[in-house]
Amino acid sequence: MSNGTTEGDSAGAVRTVIAGYDGPGLECVVSTDQANLSIAVDERYLVKWLRQTVTIADLDTLETLRAAGFEHMPRFVGVVMGAGRVVALVHEFVPGATDGWQWYVDDVLAWLDADADADADAALAELVDTAAQMGAITAEMHAALAGVRCVRAASLAPLCQRIAQLCATAFALTAGDEGDRLAARREAIERAVAPLADLDLDFVPMQRVHGDLHAGQFLRSGGRLLLADFDGDPTVEAAERLSIQPVERDLAGLLQSLDHVGRVAARRRPGADVEPFIGAAIDACLVAYRSRCPVDDRLLAPLRVAQELHEFVYAATRLPVWLYVPDAALQRLFPSTVRPSVIAGSEETA
Repeated sequence: MSNGTTEGDSAGAVRTVIAGYDGPGLECVVSTDQANLSIAVDERYLVKWLRQTVTIADLDTLETLRAAGFEHMPRFVGVVMGAGRVVALVHEFVPGATDGWQWYVDDVLAWLDADADADADAALAELVDTAAQMGAITAEMHAALAGVRCVRAASLAPLCQRIAQLCATAFALTAGDEGDRLAARREAIERAVAPLADLDLDFVPMQRVHGDLHAGQFLRSGGRLLLADFDGDPTVEAAERLSIQPVERDLAGLLQSLDHVGRVAARRRPGADVEPFIGAAIDACLVAYRSRCPVDDRLLAPLRVAQELHEFVYAATRLPVWLYVPDAALQRLFPSTVRPSVIAGSEETA
């Protein structure tokens, strides 16, 4: 096994968390990535070994949702401690579950590959309905977090500082044709994110949020959609993961990830037009969210741009092959013939 674990450790973790557990302890690696190693035990429990250990406080969002009875997540069983820190999480194992970077991309590919117009229309309608479900689940999650931990007004200054750093890093590290396209949009990008600092919003409603919300966090098994990975974005410091945020930050990440799903599918079908999916999915997700929770568009629009800057930095520092995704997504937000941005609500021909 990797991540410092050996055979039998995961079964031992389950027995540590569940007193008297008498299963045979059969282990199977489910997934491994930059953030963790996940091992199923007896196809009943999933042990997620963290590559970077966290504190109990880092799991506050997960504990809050459990206390609120939020049902759209795998049942949280407990944690394994080591040297005073959380080294692994134990959840229920969801048989056949795959994440949205697999199942949703496969669904988009099936739509692109449909032979008949009627089949394609039906497939697209199902894709859009799925996006609406994701928006509704996100709203339910935010409502659950707001209900247990009260929403309170807080300053946007730390978030503005974080976005300024993202801007500088993205422009500095992105090279080649992608860097040229990014640089050509610099003025428009800076103008789009400026309202976060310029608006008369020294204090805005903030609360606990997911913190790393995107399509890949939605697991699907059968007809169930479940949210996962509530321990926050592994690319940021613990203090930021624990900070309260505007709900629009989660929503921005989710909306832009729907675009990203389309880009991944288009990469596998060169020349395919995924715009009908991207546009309809983003609209449906946002409508479903709005029907349950309020949205401040003055925050959402610049945070969607900031999300793409985050993706550029992620590509530059962790996964270079990902660069084509924010490159394409940013061109949708800032078409060369439109100023200042299609998401700002006022399209103006350059």
